[in-house]
Amino acid sequence: MNKKGFTIVEVLVTLFILGLVLYTAYLTYIKLLKGFKSESEKISSQIESLVGLEILRLDLEHIGYGIPVNETNPIIAWDSSTKTLTIRSTLNNTNEITRGYLVAFCNSGNLEIRYDGRETASASFVSIMNSETKEYFDYGEISGIGISPDSGTCTSNKVYLAFPIRKEVADNTGGANGCSVSRCELITYTLSNSNLIDRCNINTYNLIRRVGGSTTGEPVLNCVADWALTFDIDTNGNGIIDSGEENQTTLPTSNSDIRTKLKAINVYILIQEGKYDPEYTYSQAVTCGSNMCVEVNGVNLTLPSDYENYRWKPLMIKVKPMNL
Repeated sequence: MNKKGFTIVEVLVTLFILGLVLYTAYLTYIKLLKGFKSESEKISSQIESLVGLEILRLDLEHIGYGIPVNETNPIIAWDSSTKTLTIRSTLNNTNEITRGYLVAFCNSGNLEIRYDGRETASASFVSIMNSETKEYFDYGEISGIGISPDSGTCTSNKVYLAFPIRKEVADNTGGANGCSVSRCELITYTLSNSNLIDRCNINTYNLIRRVGGSTTGEPVLNCVADWALTFDIDTNGNGIIDSGEENQTTLPTSNSDIRTKLKAINVYILIQEGKYDPEYTYSQAVTCGSNMCVEVNGVNLTLPSDYENYRWKPLMIKVKPMNL
């Protein structure tokens, strides 16, 4: 019987071929794993962006909500040097207490509630305006089926609108009231490099949302390289954005002009997707002055100095204010 086995050369050749197959499979697995992780991180970034942008969009849609016409503090302001957006409204979209409105009728000096559109019955304090003149009347507290003004006396047979506010805004506790004539929320968006999450480039920022007198705020977007706002303006009041008045960098100066001339707000944000990838090189940068930027619709958004091995995505939303 022939009991001849494999020679050492045959065994080595077999092991070599098997090694090549396993090595190729390993490289393929690593590549697929990296791609999966990269896509997962990008999807996670996109979900976070959608949530943050929705909060910002809602705030911009409601600029001036519940603000009387005689309020002097601007209902919206943009400081391009500090990258700070300021919004005034009685509505804070992240706080249910401030949602809704009431209609009250003045009967013999008493404000009787005729319509209660509060989202929650725990909203006890309101800012009140005359429904005809849209001027500020007073702030007050809901008591049973009526509203007790702080100091004013309503005019009989007149209708008043009341907008729920936080007690801190009514009392102006800690500077919570953002208005000088009436009562409203002060909402600001600004960039901060404090408490960046691990995957962020160290030269990026969090886009922070602050409410009232808060000095800390909450991040609505992470890993932001830069952001900017522009404005579409109707200069002659005919309801149409004038040619050449799109993407303006400055706002009208008075609240009355803002209400009649501001037609849309354009928000541009440059955000990092995923994390550092030494095998990837970003190729869409353009030179703007002494910096490298990403150009979006004529607006330059500045990249960090060490941008090359990160994926950058420009975001844009156009918001039409609903309450001007």
